[in-house]
Amino acid sequence: MKLKVVVVDLELSRRQKQLGVGVIALALAGISVAVAAVPTSFSAGQVLKASDLNANFASLDGRVAVFERRSAVVAKKNNTQMAAFNIPEPAIFPLEELDANNEFDPLTGTFTPSSDGIYTATCTVLWNGTGSNNGCTLLMLVKNDVGGAQTIVCGPLGTDSSIVTSVIALAANDRLRCDVLSQLAGEQSFGGTQNFEVERNYFSIARVR
Repeated sequence: MKLKVVVVDLELSRRQKQLGVGVIALALAGISVAVAAVPTSFSAGQVLKASDLNANFASLDGRVAVFERRSAVVAKKNNTQMAAFNIPEPAIFPLEELDANNEFDPLTGTFTPSSDGIYTATCTVLWNGTGSNNGCTLLMLVKNDVGGAQTIVCGPLGTDSSIVTSVIALAANDRLRCDVLSQLAGEQSFGGTQNFEVERNYFSIARVR
């Protein structure tokens, strides 16, 4: 008796075929695979249709592509910025070292995600105080013009660093920036052009989920 080999071409892209092979291999190995809902679900004994399988793999392919495009931003400050008395304003980070999805505007210091997700954000600035002024400075993560996580430093301001970090839920096209507020008499400055100053003034964002 001769065995008949049947080849089923599901009209999948190479990427979709690789994804399908990977899922099948894990299943055969006895590893549980958590898969989000797809357009078509199947039950035992149901006839498989190429169009349904193609739609399912296309859906999974799109979701995997989102994870492959995860946000990653590192922007640094290579200049000096003045902070007016008691007026919150965005910290500007003109030097982009990394912007994986072109989501950060170095002119405004604003991060605008292209997709919904959970993000981690860290902002740090180096103040150039005289050491003689008493008062407080605030560093804040601001989402859609509403302040969130913040750090406050009070007392005579010398050459001090402020840092604020948080995990934030962002939707596509939300706006996230880092604001500074000085309650010290007169204008204060932060940032600088020296290498050590550049490394101590940065804004970093990454999508973690």
